[in-house]
Amino acid sequence: MEKVAVLVLAGREARADEARIANTLITVKELKEARDEVALILSRAGTRWISELSNSDHPLSEAFDTEGQRHQGLQCLRDILRG
Repeated sequence: MEKVAVLVLAGREARADEARIANTLITVKELKEARDEVALILSRAGTRWISELSNSDHPLSEAFDTEGQRHQGLQCLRDILRG
């Protein structure tokens, strides 16, 4: 089991940004299915996705799980930085 942090800096300004977040969510899902410990970290412009993906009408909302992500992301990042 690996510890992985996925960092999203892309905002929502361009159409390509939606593809980036979709690819990110697929990657996170695949890592979780492989039983890796994974944290999704949305930072800077990436934080703009939180409200949009939390909306149940958004097509990617089911792939986005906000429960505990902030805490998990910070803990995983700390662990990675410690080596």
